[in-house]
Amino acid sequence: MAVESTRISYVLKRKRFLVAAVLAGGLIWILVPKREPLYKGKPISYWVDQACRGYDSSPAYNARFEITNIGPAAVPYLVKRLRTSDRWRGIWFSIQAHLPSQFQTGITNNPLPGEMRYGAARTLGLLGSAAKPAVSALIPLLPRTDVPAIETLTGIGPAAKDALPALRSLLRTTPGMSRRVQIAGALWQIGHETNLVLQVCTNALAPNSGDDGINACAYLMQLGRAAAPAVPAALALLQDTNRHEGARGNAANLLGAAQISSPGILTALVEGTKSENPNVVRSCCAMALWRFDRQYAPLATRVELQYIVSEKYTPVLFARWLKFYGLDPEDCMPTLTALLHDNSEDIRKAAALALETIEAQSKLDAKQ
Repeated sequence: MAVESTRISYVLKRKRFLVAAVLAGGLIWILVPKREPLYKGKPISYWVDQACRGYDSSPAYNARFEITNIGPAAVPYLVKRLRTSDRWRGIWFSIQAHLPSQFQTGITNNPLPGEMRYGAARTLGLLGSAAKPAVSALIPLLPRTDVPAIETLTGIGPAAKDALPALRSLLRTTPGMSRRVQIAGALWQIGHETNLVLQVCTNALAPNSGDDGINACAYLMQLGRAAAPAVPAALALLQDTNRHEGARGNAANLLGAAQISSPGILTALVEGTKSENPNVVRSCCAMALWRFDRQYAPLATRVELQYIVSEKYTPVLFARWLKFYGLDPEDCMPTLTALLHDNSEDIRKAAALALETIEAQSKLDAKQ
């Protein structure tokens, strides 16, 4: 009996030792830094940790910009942050009290799990289709409102097609207009589901929809001529001076994209360029008119430069806007040249830089 008791005691001690060794080994594996690829002399996990700390703080944004240069190699690290569990934080705090002081600080300074998931999602959205491996980790996060999973999938684009069933299901169960517009935008960017975008986003242009018309118009204008059914609602929004100026401006952009011309629409756009309107409304109405007819190019050019000067934007944007709207730079050259002699020094400088940028872009396009 004594021998048997000694044997049992030995087995129990051996099991305890093995359990302790496994736990210690696991803890060491977690706490000891791993070898990994470097970027600017620092491991990728360093940049990911910075991007996932502080929500939308400036340091977080700077780190996210660096990660866009790292590219696909950062995706596995970001996916790991997406899968961070809330329950483990309590366990960590209970372990912390029994750890040496040099390990306690690192754990205490770790960002909250929600903070990490938020930062990881934001960063993945900047990587575009390269973030495709993260789609399976983003889908379970779609019902959560504290993680920008919808925006991230939108940024990934068609490569996120595996998320389409989950997005459709979420749309059916979501009552809030703002979130419905977000989901519809994702369905368009990923699967080009025109009918759903038309239905949801046109409803968001109604007078009682608040500021939802800003994003709704932005998505609808991407449909181009297919957005024609939304034109009456967009025209009403543009003419409603009680609505948000951003929504009114995007409504003008939508009218220009849909290319449904009528005397009523042209009159409303001309009225929108007048000085009593907010700058952004004047700008969008002017560009929409130019898209309808090149005869409006001189008016649009003057309004755009006034907008750029008043808002203190760089005149380089003018050339980018022309490209974005598919407008011919040749149409505005005479007006820009005339503005070099304008009474306003700011307008003269803006016109000169706009001309310089357009000419540089033209030379670049000729080489391609």
